[in-house]
Amino acid sequence: MKSILFVCFQLVIITLAFCQETRISLIPQPVSLVEGSGKFELPSTISIGATANSDLQKIQQLLGAQLAAASGKAVQYATIDNETASQSISLTLVKDPGIPKEGYRLRVSASGISLQATEPAGIFYGVQTLLQLLPKEIESKQQVDNAKWSIPFVTIEDHPRFGWRGVMLDVVR
Repeated sequence: MKSILFVCFQLVIITLAFCQETRISLIPQPVSLVEGSGKFELPSTISIGATANSDLQKIQQLLGAQLAAASGKAVQYATIDNETASQSISLTLVKDPGIPKEGYRLRVSASGISLQATEPAGIFYGVQTLLQLLPKEIESKQQVDNAKWSIPFVTIEDHPRFGWRGVMLDVVR
């Protein structure tokens, strides 16, 4: 009797483990991820605004080039101040003590995509997360016509857990 009960318990545990649905999968896993309901559809002309910073404008150009190549949509670039939020995607440097070094805050809502950080490195890492939220066709160097260019509503806050980024492999030798 105990063995039958034990086998049933194991089947329930295995079933629950495989039935878990992970809707958003990101690498590395962010510190905080809050999902909303709905999706932001990329408009036919994507407007990417960035605060006046040379490093940030390079990131803006890289993001725009990748979006334009894969989606075939037109991309416009703009320089914005911290109060402007009329862009499809806004990349802004802010002085917020709540965002640690190399950290970022990414918000996707019906009004657009807002990415905030205290330094350009945080914006870069936030763009990498944003690209993971798009369909896998974003990695294409050629236009993909049959993809749905939408991003789920989400609020993500992330920063490195440790001050040093690195991996040590084969530590025995």
